Amino acid sequence: MTPDQRQLFRRLTRLQKFTSIGVLEGKSQRQAYYDAGGIAKSDAVADSAACQLLSNIKVKAFLDAMQEEAITSAVMGKTEALQRLTVLARANVKDIVDFKNIEVSEVDGEKIYQTTWALKNAEDMDEDDAYLISELAATKDGYKFKMHSQMAAIREMSVMLGWKDEERGSDDSADLLREIADSLKD
Repeated sequence: MTPDQRQLFRRLTRLQKFTSIGVLEGKSQRQAYYDAGGIAKSDAVADSAACQLLSNIKVKAFLDAMQEEAITSAVMGKTEALQRLTVLARANVKDIVDFKNIEVSEVDGEKIYQTTWALKNAEDMDEDDAYLISELAATKDGYKFKMHSQMAAIREMSVMLGWKDEERGSDDSADLLREIADSLKD
């Protein structure tokens, strides 16, 4: 908890604290109230008591502060996005695929090899490796996979970081390719 959240939490009664925590854990208001030590003659009375307790301005302030924190941490920040894009930009097909040369025949005493490939087992991939795959499909010809584009990741990073070619004043790779093509025509 942040210092502000702790301060809001300290202002609550024991029943308010534990009912709030239960609700934040995903329990129903009634179950959170009972688990916190709340007593009621019936479930309807418990529902009413829990609703009244959770409507208290101090409890509401605490819950709002906690939910704001949860939403903020659930949204990917710029640093995390740049880290993910860096993984994609540095990707190598060997990170997710095992290649093998298999002897398939022999002609005139010379061995003929064929390269085969297979996706690595999930246990052999780290978490970042799984991000590298953009498509995975089983087709009539076998398995097909596609990796995210390294160039697209680099382009996206350049936009986020504000990289520019200072001489040209542009970060548009299409313009650069046109310039190169034009210079080759001369």
